[in-house]
Amino acid sequence: MRGFGLVMLAAGALGAAFGARHGWPTPLVVALASVGALLAALALVAPAAARPLHAAWMTLGERLGRVTSPVALALVFFGVFVPLRALLWLLRVDLLGAAREPGRASYWIEREAREPTRADFERTG
Repeated sequence: MRGFGLVMLAAGALGAAFGARHGWPTPLVVALASVGALLAALALVAPAAARPLHAAWMTLGERLGRVTSPVALALVFFGVFVPLRALLWLLRVDLLGAAREPGRASYWIEREAREPTRADFERTG
């Protein structure tokens, strides 16, 4: 609970500092600082009373995470990977070497068969 109280104190202080810097009304700035200090004091003095607030805060964070994570990943995928793949396709760049040679039935690379040596089974690094 101490951690929750300190996070709330920091959030209230940062919110108040941000609001004061950007010209928010003074009552709002004072309210942000006061709520942060009150929650910190509650969590430090009476941790049992702060448990429901902590649970509500964690539930809010979980629900926000369920929405923002897929959105952020979709933005990265469609904003970075899809345009990069389109550009590579237009430039005919094969980074994986996956282009099949004409006349070959598969992507397999033929290797010579050989007997394993002792060095093949020893750790070198």
